[in-house]
Amino acid sequence: MGTVRIWFGALVVALLATACGGRTAGDTRPATTAAMTRPVGTTPGASTTPGVSSTPGVSSTPGVSSTPGVSSTPGVSSTPGVSATPAATSTAATTPPASTTSAPVDSAVTSTTPADRSLARLEVAARLPDEAGAQQLIVVEVADPTDTFAQLQAFDRVNGRWEPAFAPTTARVGRRGISADRHEGDGTTPEGVFTLTEAFGNGPDPGTKLPYRPVHDQDYWVTDSSSPYYNTWQSGPPAGRWTQAEALWTLTQAYHHAVVIDYNRDPVVPGRGSAMFLHVRNENPTSGCVAIDLDRLVEIMRWLDPAKAPKIATGTDASLTA
Repeated sequence: MGTVRIWFGALVVALLATACGGRTAGDTRPATTAAMTRPVGTTPGASTTPGVSSTPGVSSTPGVSSTPGVSSTPGVSSTPGVSATPAATSTAATTPPASTTSAPVDSAVTSTTPADRSLARLEVAARLPDEAGAQQLIVVEVADPTDTFAQLQAFDRVNGRWEPAFAPTTARVGRRGISADRHEGDGTTPEGVFTLTEAFGNGPDPGTKLPYRPVHDQDYWVTDSSSPYYNTWQSGPPAGRWTQAEALWTLTQAYHHAVVIDYNRDPVVPGRGSAMFLHVRNENPTSGCVAIDLDRLVEIMRWLDPAKAPKIATGTDASLTA
């Protein structure tokens, strides 16, 4: 009878250890193998809310790291469903989870921190100048001229003040940041204030009030600075008229919809840069354009009104409010 009680007690202890996520004395698997059997989301210190990172300053997009090919959560494998954290012990539950509090409204936008915020940066809007009669203004702000992430905000001019039209959103800018000395092919987004007078796209008109031009085969935007057609839309085969151009009809994702940024258009200066648009983003920086998510772009395109002389301003906090 005593032997049965000892055997039964040992069985209960083993079952309890397994149910708590621990390893029994007879478990000879390597620690990483044991950890792989835990349900997803039980890694100590990791967020259990889908799409939300518990590590401040780290991208909250599932599977997207601010460093290519590297997991953005310390100790968690970048392979979905696989944990690289050694097996947890029963004391892991006592470790307080990392804070999930969002960044302050006025915190800096950096190249490794997406700029989404729930509130507009009104302190910036209050210091923006009256842009020569513009009643609509899009502001693209970076924390540092070399950053490739920016915060984009849209404002209406109401009673002499700039009032936010939409919640801010993240934008991608040139792979080499923003520059007031833009040159063809240098990978920077031009700094300054520019008009927005027309739109185009491989997709149908989304309902913008701007003149909208549908893209067809053999539609080009010329980027050859030696061509007399530099920085203009041209249709038909090149036929020796230029040696470099963007084949608009082939860029169906980026140019599903786009708004032309009137940079270096009147007058056109050879070599100063061409083909500057507000278009659809992906996860990469641009060659100089400003890019945002498709749904936000459609929202902004429907808001833009040529009767309100819309403009776009790009730069740092200091340059935008100078």
